[in-house]
Amino acid sequence: MRVFELFWDSEVINVLVEGTNLYAKEKGAVERRSGEGEAGKQRPWGRPWKKVTESEIKVFLGLLLYMGARRECGSSGLWKREDEREVFRVMSLERFSQIKRYLHIFDPKMQLSRSEWFQKLEPLNTMLRTQCQKFYFPASNVTVDEMMIQFGGRSHHTYCMPSKPITVGYNLKVFALCDIGYTYS
Repeated sequence: MRVFELFWDSEVINVLVEGTNLYAKEKGAVERRSGEGEAGKQRPWGRPWKKVTESEIKVFLGLLLYMGARRECGSSGLWKREDEREVFRVMSLERFSQIKRYLHIFDPKMQLSRSEWFQKLEPLNTMLRTQCQKFYFPASNVTVDEMMIQFGGRSHHTYCMPSKPITVGYNLKVFALCDIGYTYS
């Protein structure tokens, strides 16, 4: 946990909290007010949304890491498994799905041209790169390595690359400066 927090510190988490809450508001997520949703009261259309907090984003990221290590079934299936119940008790499937739907880094009101789509990763990209360079000093023998990053959302930049580990979808090819498996930049 401590190593994770070196890179994903409170400043980085706050970027995700602010971006997610702004995006949910922009997309018209209906906020839950105290007392709504109780028995006998009619809910507004859609799932009620409450602003995401720093601790929820940390739990969400932890669950994503756990699910990445356990790829046996889809994300919703993990909440139903008997042997996984304790892990997923920290957040309901409904809340996980809401955060996943509205997770955002970038202020949705900013307009970018199609050629500037990668700017949506700022300021998170710069913050994580700074943290990677802060905690490690590479040796003299470094390598420039190719990394493929999978994206499952909607984008005009989807490719089919059958010879790559991620064959279909949005595959971002990134070149990284690495030393013994550590990404420096």
